[in-house]
Amino acid sequence: MSVTEILLQIPDVRKENGRCAFNGYLEDYLTMIEEDHPMVAHFQELFEINPNFRLMVDYSFGVNPNLVTNQIIRYKDILKLPERPITVPYIVYGDTSKKVGVGFIFGGTKKEDYLISKGFYFALTEPEAIFQDHRNFVMACVSDPAMYDASLIKKVMQDQMTIGNAQRVLDNHVYKKLDEAVSACYALSQSIKEHVVTVIPSLEDRSSTISNAIVSWYLLKKAVYVMTMTNKPLLAQLENNVKAQRHQAKVNADSLVFMPLSEMWRL
Repeated sequence: MSVTEILLQIPDVRKENGRCAFNGYLEDYLTMIEEDHPMVAHFQELFEINPNFRLMVDYSFGVNPNLVTNQIIRYKDILKLPERPITVPYIVYGDTSKKVGVGFIFGGTKKEDYLISKGFYFALTEPEAIFQDHRNFVMACVSDPAMYDASLIKKVMQDQMTIGNAQRVLDNHVYKKLDEAVSACYALSQSIKEHVVTVIPSLEDRSSTISNAIVSWYLLKKAVYVMTMTNKPLLAQLENNVKAQRHQAKVNADSLVFMPLSEMWRL
């Protein structure tokens, strides 16, 4: 099955056993949201690129505890959350001019949210995930108005560029070097911790805030680990020593700041 066929099978809350908030035509969703919605301009531009685009909103899925990378990053708190704790805000999908199913993942509206989108991408394309056989047909996107560029998506939809090439162009545009991405992940992880410490003590129900923080830390750890493991300049610098690269990937993932689940409940 193609990416489009896979996503078409996922029911939304309007049907029994819904797995997402909405799964239908992007055009229909545009009539449902307010004019000040943070993604409305992006969605309108995407609709102009392809009026047949579909959109899946808030798709929830779980974590594979047996996966080697999940064991290496050693973040067990993600496994203590309820079933399917990870929610992807938006996946825009459809067929290219040559009828190739593709998907575009959007994780937020700020530059650093691109790192979360990368985490979603890696989680959705790992073994036993819905896109495990389609990693070359799904792309993590940036929504920051200063960096958003729909022309890449347009080229993919017109079969003028592969998703893999478009992803590399975007990676180099947002964070030109691995060190920049790792530093940004660290800063975002620290910011999440500071938010938790500030906000949680005054909340009557802190469960959703805690869950969101844990999921974000997990996605950042996954993003840092996989980006480091797949970075060719780093491998060349390490003289093609994959073991050394794996060690550096673990070091980078371990460097991120987080607060244990038990501590957050005690705040």
